Amino acid sequence: MDPGKVTVIDNGVNTNLFNGEADTGPLKKELREKNRISFSDTTMFISSIGSLKPLKNQIFLLKAVKRLYEKYADAEVDVVFVGEGPDREMLERYSAEAGIKEYVAFLGRRDDIPAILSFADALVLTSIPDKEGMSNVILEAMSSGVPVISTPSIGTSELIADGKNGYIVDYNDTDDLCDRIYAMFKDKSARNEMSREARSLIKRKYSLDKMVWTYEKMYLRFFEK
Repeated sequence: MDPGKVTVIDNGVNTNLFNGEADTGPLKKELREKNRISFSDTTMFISSIGSLKPLKNQIFLLKAVKRLYEKYADAEVDVVFVGEGPDREMLERYSAEAGIKEYVAFLGRRDDIPAILSFADALVLTSIPDKEGMSNVILEAMSSGVPVISTPSIGTSELIADGKNGYIVDYNDTDDLCDRIYAMFKDKSARNEMSREARSLIKRKYSLDKMVWTYEKMYLRFFEK
């Protein structure tokens, strides 16, 4: 096929909805009361959003959190899992057995993702590499100004510039993920810069307006022929 006849149209995200400025008051109140999460200025909050199933490999994140608290005495990191699935019971059991239950909350299915991403400091995705396409939740997180730490997957390298707007970690390398989380926790200034870079990229290349404009351009070219 002639490459000149192929148009690649990336997914678009609503940058007005996912802007990092959603009302987090009701959500934080719920988390304090139901999940006993205290919102400290020094704590970094990680979100993990997606079905709790083997493909998503969330156990990798929990192992990294366990390693984090073993390795770094000054670490203050909490993890919020959003989603349901067959692995939930196993993940909750591991959290308790590993001694990290106090740092982990399971929220189940939610429809307030913009609010969750508005208080999250980072999104961590641990999926098995190259088993999924470009993840919409990465687009939503970056649009919200949330830097992403992710395993390599289809489309990830187009979104995440390692060390600039997030990190790409080696699959199932617990120390690599642990160290990247700690680096993001420790250097808030660098994390804030990653946040700005993440949102800037999405607004430039992956907004709904950009996607619609690309479709319009393609159809106009087609009808001109």
